[in-house]
Amino acid sequence: MTDTQQDQDEDRAQQAYAVLFVDDLNTNKQLASDWQAALDTASGDSIPTSQKLLFLDNFLNDEGYDTTAEDVLDLVKNQPSWWVDYENQRNPNADSDRFVQAILQDADLYQRYGAALDQASAMNPPSLDPVNQFLSANGYNCNADQVTASFNKMRDKNLNYWTGMYGLTTVEQGGGTPQPGPALVVYGDTHVGVGSSQLLEFTYADGVLSWDIQTSTGLPNPCSGKITFSQISQPLTTDAFVGNEFNGTLTYPPTAVGQWKGTYSYSGKIGPIPPNSPGHINAPSDLARKSGTIDQVFKYINYVVISGFFIQTLAAGVSAGVDLVKWVQRKAFGDKKTKLDESRGEVKDVKESPIESGNNFSESTTIEQLKAQKEGTPDPEKQKELDEQIKETETKEAAEEEAEAEAPKEGGGWKRDLEDLAEDA
Repeated sequence: MTDTQQDQDEDRAQQAYAVLFVDDLNTNKQLASDWQAALDTASGDSIPTSQKLLFLDNFLNDEGYDTTAEDVLDLVKNQPSWWVDYENQRNPNADSDRFVQAILQDADLYQRYGAALDQASAMNPPSLDPVNQFLSANGYNCNADQVTASFNKMRDKNLNYWTGMYGLTTVEQGGGTPQPGPALVVYGDTHVGVGSSQLLEFTYADGVLSWDIQTSTGLPNPCSGKITFSQISQPLTTDAFVGNEFNGTLTYPPTAVGQWKGTYSYSGKIGPIPPNSPGHINAPSDLARKSGTIDQVFKYINYVVISGFFIQTLAAGVSAGVDLVKWVQRKAFGDKKTKLDESRGEVKDVKESPIESGNNFSESTTIEQLKAQKEGTPDPEKQKELDEQIKETETKEAAEEEAEAEAPKEGGGWKRDLEDLAEDA
């Protein structure tokens, strides 16, 4: 390879990694928060623009993205035509929402979708055409990238998507030494365990799970907490982990029985509780008995997550309108294909979905829980009250979705900060 060809290949890799980074900001809330903090740090008027860009380059490289702040600036500020097309085709629609709902409960559809992904990966060069054709042939007027966008949108409001055992946890108080923390177990919309206790009256919205010590029934939780889930699709330079994680806080009362009292930062990753680990608390007995089912549900859902990685990586190269095939095959596509194959090996022989058929993934956890409460009470007045709460919640969530859809067009948040930096540059 000549020096010129190598330079062009590296430039294309940086462009594609910039696409992946901007995409990941939509699914990795911790990354988005850290990126905003980095932009805030670099916002001082006395800091030369060249130093700001170097600082942001370091952030991107530390997070595992082989790109530069200038490449990200180009996407956000200059809006190349291929990027506009890419953004437009990523908007989910009713059919992509309907497909995500169906694939998570129809094992046959799930298997055939996997076969279409396998066919896409086997093409030379790889292409999403077989996946898009599969969707069309099965009556879904959407493309593969829209399916991934629907998955991400619905995951922010429905806790089912984070099902799994988060056994690799730490707690830290007041800048002290991190220590093993209580395991977090999520089982659909109905069960969440922290340590040895199941939580009462938790809520989930916008990717955030929260609960209070006090509940409406007067029965207490062992602690209060607020945690944000994220999906890591790109390994850090110092950590090869890819998968689900969370960050947040736990607050135990001064009278708590056990080793923890006060407020702690609380973080964790998907994975089994390490054997013989002092400090880690096992899952509640009821959830421990369901551990096999929880693991099956996680693998089933995780396959769709990994499919999203695969689609996102491939679309980043194809949509750019430049020759990224070598880079896709060598760096990103090959890694994601391996992960896709590994996940397929765990679920390809599944005969039926391990997910309970009653779960409605298109509805939020809050609405599902309110409906379950209504079904469980014989009191007409209470039913009426819950009906009103359901309507209020539906209205609120619809308004939030509409506001979120409009937000990117207004250029708020980190995009505006980056555009300000672009003007300085």
